[in-house]
Amino acid sequence: MAHDKTLQASTLESNVVESQILAFLEPLGQSLGKGVLILDTDLNVVTHNAAALIHSNVPTDLYKSGRSSKNILEFAIKRGDYGPDADIDALWNNILKRSAARKVSTEDVIRTSSNGRVIHAQRTYAEDGSAIVLSEDITDRKRREQLMDLAINSAGAGYWQFSLRTGKFTFSDSIREHLSKAELDRVHKDGFWPLIHPNDLPKVKANWDKAFKSKTIMDFSYRLVLEQSGTTYKRNIGVPIFAENGKAIGVNCLVLDQTEDRGSIRALKRRASEAERMVKAQNAYLANMSHEIRTPMNGVLGMTEALLQNQSASHITQELGIIRDSANMLLKLMDETLDHAKISADKLKLLPELSAPRKMLKDIKRLWVERAKSNNTQLNLNVLESVPDTLIIDPLRYHQCLNNLLSNAIKFTENGQVDIISTIVERGDKPFFVTAIRDTGIGMTQEQLADVFTPYQQATDSTSANYGGTGLGMSIVKQLAELMGGKVTAKSELGQGTTFALSFPLKRREGERRALPRATTVRRESMSDAIQPPAPRSSQPRTNVFAEERAPVDLSRLTVLVAEDNQINQLVVRSLLEPRIAEIVIVDNGQEAIEVLRNRHIDVILMDIHMPIMDGIEATIAIRNSQTSWANTKIIALTADPEYQQVRICRNIGMNYAIPKPLNFSDLITALETVFEDDAQTALQIA
Repeated sequence: MAHDKTLQASTLESNVVESQILAFLEPLGQSLGKGVLILDTDLNVVTHNAAALIHSNVPTDLYKSGRSSKNILEFAIKRGDYGPDADIDALWNNILKRSAARKVSTEDVIRTSSNGRVIHAQRTYAEDGSAIVLSEDITDRKRREQLMDLAINSAGAGYWQFSLRTGKFTFSDSIREHLSKAELDRVHKDGFWPLIHPNDLPKVKANWDKAFKSKTIMDFSYRLVLEQSGTTYKRNIGVPIFAENGKAIGVNCLVLDQTEDRGSIRALKRRASEAERMVKAQNAYLANMSHEIRTPMNGVLGMTEALLQNQSASHITQELGIIRDSANMLLKLMDETLDHAKISADKLKLLPELSAPRKMLKDIKRLWVERAKSNNTQLNLNVLESVPDTLIIDPLRYHQCLNNLLSNAIKFTENGQVDIISTIVERGDKPFFVTAIRDTGIGMTQEQLADVFTPYQQATDSTSANYGGTGLGMSIVKQLAELMGGKVTAKSELGQGTTFALSFPLKRREGERRALPRATTVRRESMSDAIQPPAPRSSQPRTNVFAEERAPVDLSRLTVLVAEDNQINQLVVRSLLEPRIAEIVIVDNGQEAIEVLRNRHIDVILMDIHMPIMDGIEATIAIRNSQTSWANTKIIALTADPEYQQVRICRNIGMNYAIPKPLNFSDLITALETVFEDDAQTALQIA
């Protein structure tokens, strides 16, 4: 009898957990169009949202809890979704093999259902063999790609792709139609090269090799000798493609026909102008897409974070952790790729200003303390007395450099120590502001160290497999440091840790007479001396000049006003904060936020930047200029704009803090604690 009661209780708890998961999964499907199907370790259905069933377009009973997912696959194959030659046993055995591997892996599948919709499914396998299947209807995107092909063809252009893995070329129809059957057969057998005029072939191959070695865009013109068209002149603009480990895997290339206007300066100028407009359009597109991607990703990450905060079932927590980590990785890839593109295109602007280095460093440490603890790593900060109270630097780009360096240091250091050390170093009678990040992590060989600042390059294939990343982070640090007139250097020993050091010429306000503080303590030395590798872990001192951590601010009495027009973002903030504060009030725009302030007490406002009727910038300016009792209410900006210029605007108009979307629990709590750190008692009205 006791056993039966225990079983009933376990079943009840499982049903409650399933209901809670569905309550969060359904809004993702309704608002984002994302289907979610969760499978247990035997690949049987655990639960799903309505969008997953719509995407599969199979009978409802196949999605009942406990049914084998093989039944879903069989139904779709028999219906023809995977093509006429699909083999159920081969496909299912592949799924079983991935599940049995008991390691985290992901595979993508694109199929066309019986109703003509194109569905992209991503299967992510956990270490216990369970899986999460995320699905999305990409029919509209595929149609847009077809329209793009039509546009390219209509403009008389074309494209080709080359795979280094297979050694095969593929062409757009606009190129294929000019090739005879014999030429097509020759291309499939010997590649593209036999069709190029013999005198142009060495130049083309040299350009090809240079592009892969330098990882830059290839741009070359040549003559193509064809049976039907004779000799034609072509221009190729290609992008070499590399895997995350830096290995070359192929090329995508746009082909422009220059036969008719060859030698025409006017035509070349026109094309140059068109290329410039394309670059501007691309930059605008990237910026817009970055904003658009962050908005739905906020829903995915926020709801996942909320589930993790409130979920106790270990297997569900593990699977949600996979979703969260994957989404965070996508965001990091996007941010690093955008920054690298802007720097390469000379689009990134610096805005140096008078800054307080000690406060910046304390704030940066605060952001990474929890991440370090999760890796069982101690994070220390040591600012030497020689560092002045103020100096001129771009604070946000300096912050970005340190974030990239700390991210790597903590990622590669488990059960160890990471030190942030800042000082002033004199070299050649010139003072330099130096910040070093020293860790006791896995370290690097000298060969690996030589490539550490090369774009898309990671130490080894296993580094990419075990730790992930684009290989762009250190390259971005180097480029930003040089843009700011400084440099970054590195020292490392395999198994003994790594030290990176940022060095910038010390700049002060014009007319400032104050000499370097405590000049006798300023070290006259080289950068090589300043960044000695860390001592072995066993002898590494574990001290912290800022060991006395601030007392946590009591948030339980806060009344928080959220001005946010996106319903998913509203749900995210409510799910993360409501259990931990006194009250949350949500409005759809800045005008409604002001109306709330007129009628009741609010401790802090979480202000979205982009809203209808009155956006966050307009609302903040109106509040600060209101000359009312609530004019100085704390305001924290919520922004999906990755541009640092946006953060500057927020600060300059009187906002107290800014956090990026997608939101996460740690950033929200850090923001709230930071803005109330100095006057927590009065802000929270604690007697």
